[in-house]
Amino acid sequence: MNTNDIKELLERYANNQCTALEVAYVESWYSELSKYTHETPAETVERDTAISHHNVLDHIKKQAKIIALPNRFTSIAAAAILVMLGMGMFIYYSHSLDTNSYANDIKPGSDQAILTLANGKKINLSNAGNGNLAVQAGVQIIKTNAGQLTFQITNLDESSGDYIVETPRGGQFQIVLPDGTKVWLNAASSLKLPSTYVSQKQRKVELSGEAYFEVTKDKSHPFVVVTASQEVTVLGTHFDVNAYDDEVDTKTTLLEGSVKVLALDGSQTEKTALLKPGEQSVLNQQSLKTVAVNAEQIVAWKNGFFQFYRADIKTVMRQLARWYDVQVVFEGNLPKKEFTGEIYRDLTASQALNLLNYFNVNFKIEGKVITVIGKKGV
Repeated sequence: MNTNDIKELLERYANNQCTALEVAYVESWYSELSKYTHETPAETVERDTAISHHNVLDHIKKQAKIIALPNRFTSIAAAAILVMLGMGMFIYYSHSLDTNSYANDIKPGSDQAILTLANGKKINLSNAGNGNLAVQAGVQIIKTNAGQLTFQITNLDESSGDYIVETPRGGQFQIVLPDGTKVWLNAASSLKLPSTYVSQKQRKVELSGEAYFEVTKDKSHPFVVVTASQEVTVLGTHFDVNAYDDEVDTKTTLLEGSVKVLALDGSQTEKTALLKPGEQSVLNQQSLKTVAVNAEQIVAWKNGFFQFYRADIKTVMRQLARWYDVQVVFEGNLPKKEFTGEIYRDLTASQALNLLNYFNVNFKIEGKVITVIGKKGV
């Protein structure tokens, strides 16, 4: 990031044009730097303008973001901490590493999934070379040169039943459906595709866990995603459905097009929500509501990183538990702090945890168990 990049970011901040994440960057930089310097913003800027061309933001992106959410500061104060970002964040990061205990480390998740055919036969889609791998029961299995696994159903036998793709904890997978619709399955998720998918009035699939969909347009055949608690109907659009059993809310987030969400709670009064891009429906036992969100933040997982916005420690650890395939145990008093930031999904578990000491907790890894230990005075 050069001087012009910094000035551009600060101008957007001063004019209230930053994204929520950019606002968090700027404000947290000042918050962290203020722990280590008593200079006024003007003094800091004058002394350190010479180093402002350093790739400070790129460095933080590599390390993931440690971001608090203090009150809004002026753009002048933000300028002071931008030029000191590398030093301030490094001090914070390096001081957080000596309180954790790791008997071992855990590798991040990877592309892996199991395809179950209608006859019950299972095909491991993970351990395969690049190119066209097989055609079995109308299923063509492909692995791209980039190492991404997909499958396409080319000639479904309608009498054969359902096809199921399941990702384990610590897995993810991309699927291409017969109509060209693309699906990204997150960890610990499954997608059921009936053999009648291409012949019925509705293109219907069943989802457990989380998936991002890019649906091929077909006005005469709506695309329907059914979960345990809701039904989402679209014609052609990009959206994400988060329907994990261990989450209180079922969330549907729209990036493009429009979708209709129908609650399947058995009540006589129908609960529906019509979403516009940038909106999310939140369904629980009490209500179905619509909120405005940063949609790109919601689907960051499919692009290779976790992105959190004002998340508590338990929310963060639920996502990490699914990706690293671990059990999480909490001990002591947990902080009420909220975390906003990004963590790359290709980090090992210890690297990711080292970036979360902002919560004022210690972490311990033993086998496949991560213990989160609250510190005194939280």
